[in-house]
Amino acid sequence: PGKNYDITWNDNIAENVKIDLYKGNTFARTIAASVPSNGTYTWSVPSDLVVGSDYQIRVASVNNNALADLSNSNFTVVTPQGYQFKAGQHLG
Repeated sequence: PGKNYDITWNDNIAENVKIDLYKGNTFARTIAASVPSNGTYTWSVPSDLVVGSDYQIRVASVNNNALADLSNSNFTVVTPQGYQFKAGQHLG
């Protein structure tokens, strides 16, 4: 099992949002299909993620995919047993 990390963002989306994970600008998986757009989501990081330093998170409206934002910088998955996010991982 992985560790839990908070994903945080700021938006003006009234409806629920979808949170997706990207690796190297390629869709990797959906983190949450529909969650309240309240600016935070606790993610239980899966243990099967491939090690890499090119992960990003995308938050989008469930009703309008054009209302979306990608994280401002990449974060790193360091080992299958432990995950590390670099400081400043906030969607803006």
